Amino acid sequence: VVALSLKNNTPIANAKVSLFSRKKQLLSTAETDAQGIAKLPNTLLKDKEDSPQMILVEKGADKSFCNLNSNRIYRPEADCNAQEYPEAKLNAAVYPERGICAPGESMNFSIVVRNADDLKLPTPQPVEIVISDSQYNEVFSTIRQISGDEIVSLAFPTAGDCFTGSYQITVRQPKAKKDGDEVIYGRNNFLVTNYTPDTFKIN
Repeated sequence: VVALSLKNNTPIANAKVSLFSRKKQLLSTAETDAQGIAKLPNTLLKDKEDSPQMILVEKGADKSFCNLNSNRIYRPEADCNAQEYPEAKLNAAVYPERGICAPGESMNFSIVVRNADDLKLPTPQPVEIVISDSQYNEVFSTIRQISGDEIVSLAFPTAGDCFTGSYQITVRQPKAKKDGDEVIYGRNNFLVTNYTPDTFKIN
């Protein structure tokens, strides 16, 4: 489990992480480390009709939860859109700091890469991160070396006159393009558009 701040996209240390079953039974707990990572111990269920259902993260008065059946936390803009690609040896979960930004703003991402077969840490190797705009043009590309138990952080500055619409960020094997084929580790979408942030009026 990876806990990140929605305010500045930094890891949250010393947060309590709890795993609950479908029947609301506490299965296991753990605490996040300095990188915001908590490793929950594997717990065997005595009730064969029960199953893991929800992860709850708590730090002070702040709480967030993730429904394991939908891969979505209570704030939809923080959905990592984790998917499995059968042809890939790695899985990448891509977490945008929010689901929308305006032209000229920067979008920050956190990326967690694991082995596809056992979800363990992969051997040190490069991955390519590509961002395509709403017209399917690749507007950003970088190669990052993944190693250890780290979270890959990425900042993508949008231009003030960029195309608006749905953008896509893809994590893939470097130089994987061959006859139009790609080895994709993970991807997610975000929206670039002019918007008015939520405001509160206090009398």
